[in-house]
Amino acid sequence: MKRITGMALLLLTMMACNKKDDKDTSYKLDATTSKAYWKGSAPDHHHTGSLQVKGDFTMDENGMINGGSFTMPISSIENFDLQDPEKQMLLDHLQSITFFNMLVHPEASYEITHVEAYTGEEGIANANYKLTGMFTLLGNTRALSFPIRISRTNDQLLAQAVFSFNRLDWGMGAFNDPTQGLYILPDINIILDIAARKK
Repeated sequence: MKRITGMALLLLTMMACNKKDDKDTSYKLDATTSKAYWKGSAPDHHHTGSLQVKGDFTMDENGMINGGSFTMPISSIENFDLQDPEKQMLLDHLQSITFFNMLVHPEASYEITHVEAYTGEEGIANANYKLTGMFTLLGNTRALSFPIRISRTNDQLLAQAVFSFNRLDWGMGAFNDPTQGLYILPDINIILDIAARKK
């Protein structure tokens, strides 16, 4: 009798979980408009550009983001502040083994592990969530958290965030000696601008 009761409770729990999952809404990122804008700086100059962002979010029945992941193909990297041939030289350098090592690690990725409501003042104005997830770059995976502003309009989801991360923590160690001729500051600044549509 106890075994039957236990099995029944297990089945009810599984049914409840499946029912909750059925109510989740999936949003697919628009890869043509979703971008991660980057800024890398030296003490006396900086460069800016973007990376394409692909992936999806899921939202529960209460309108709370509860999961998702996205990738940034290194082949999509762009630069905004230089003209050719200097621009192409920089992009080739960034994709090389010195920086992103695109041939071995063709993309960076972020997988959401936790989402909570946010009312603080860090990051982008009017941020309403704080994302925590595992960020993978150069084959190294570490936790990364940042505030994000997420809004919905009809079937569209918009998300914007402003944050930075220390490239040395993910093994991107080139030009990190301030005594040398070229020194690149450890922090990479990111502006995340995402548009997604309900699947």
